[in-house]
Amino acid sequence: METNNKIYQLKISLVDAKPPIWRRIEINTNATFADLHNCIQAVMDWDDSHLFQFKAKETEAHLLKSFAEEGHTEDIDAATLKVLIAKDASIGLIDEYADYLDYNADEEYLNEWLMEENQKIKYEYDFGDNWKHSIVLEKVLDATESVTYPRLITGEGAAPCDDCGGLWGYYAIVKAAKNPKDPDHEEAITWFDKDWDLAKFDLEEATERLKNAFTNDEE
Repeated sequence: METNNKIYQLKISLVDAKPPIWRRIEINTNATFADLHNCIQAVMDWDDSHLFQFKAKETEAHLLKSFAEEGHTEDIDAATLKVLIAKDASIGLIDEYADYLDYNADEEYLNEWLMEENQKIKYEYDFGDNWKHSIVLEKVLDATESVTYPRLITGEGAAPCDDCGGLWGYYAIVKAAKNPKDPDHEEAITWFDKDWDLAKFDLEEATERLKNAFTNDEE
């Protein structure tokens, strides 16, 4: 990942998780959405085995730039522009199966979409389990020369299991795992390590996953 001298501090929260499950990361402002996807997969301990998409509000400058790059040089009327800007654009990995997407995550940069603190975007992973994340731009910071980005700062809550049926399925498994008398107890405990804790967040382990994700990407 190319770096520059500005950093976004982002808080990534799993929507409707109780107790809260969230991570705070720092990432270069000129990182791509594909880079951010890789960050989320690592710090949330997802398997990266399903489709994903970001949802972000389009900006007029970015929209006009995109039209120009596609060769649409004709004037766009103000009413049409207003409608397009009001909608959430979808950003993901475009292939023959993902024609519902507006932009390719490999080609879209965070600093073209995130403009000011407290701005929010959405991230959806696994359209079956429907894991929804809220991403908030908390701060724009100067990069520290001695630091390698992206980096994980802190977080809260154990990551749910991939392919467990979304939050409803996850909490059902947790409930059964905690109750030896539950008819699904024996199956439920196979989802977790013996020292698993719903509220536990292992910063060191998540940091190592993040490091490995980008080390492997560069090799």
